[in-house]
Amino acid sequence: NYQDIDIHLIHGADILLKGMSEKAGKAAEKYLRHLGVKLKMNAKVTDYDGETITCDDGTTYKTKKVIWAAGIIGNPVNGLSPSVFVRGKRLKVNRFNQVEGFSDVFALGDICYMEQPPTFAEGHPQVAQVAIQMAKI
Repeated sequence: NYQDIDIHLIHGADILLKGMSEKAGKAAEKYLRHLGVKLKMNAKVTDYDGETITCDDGTTYKTKKVIWAAGIIGNPVNGLSPSVFVRGKRLKVNRFNQVEGFSDVFALGDICYMEQPPTFAEGHPQVAQVAIQMAKI
C-alpha cells in the first residue's frame, strides 16, 4: 500500500529544477508536496550505510531503499581551454552547438551549456527532450 510509504527528496539547492524557470521550480515543488513527498532543501547526502542516510547538516533517515538521482558532471576533454567549461564541467556552446571558440567542435545534450536569456539564463535543462531538439539542429 503506497500510503504506508514515506518519500523524502533531499535536494542540494534552494529550488527544484534550478536550470529551468523559477515558476517551473515552484510548480514542481507544489506538485510533489501535493503527492505527499517530503522535501528537504539545501541539504546533501554525505553517507549511506545500507540502513541510514546522513545529510551534511546531521539529519538522518532510516531506510533500506534509496533512489539516487544526482546531478551530472562532465569529464574534462584534453586540448580544450578551461575557459570553455562552466558549472558541472559542461561545455559552452552557441545556438548551433559549436563549442565556444571552435567552428568544428560540437557538443550536444547533457555535456553542453547553451544560455538563452531570460528563459534559460543558466543554460538549458539536462533532459532528453532538449538533447533531441539539439540533435535536430
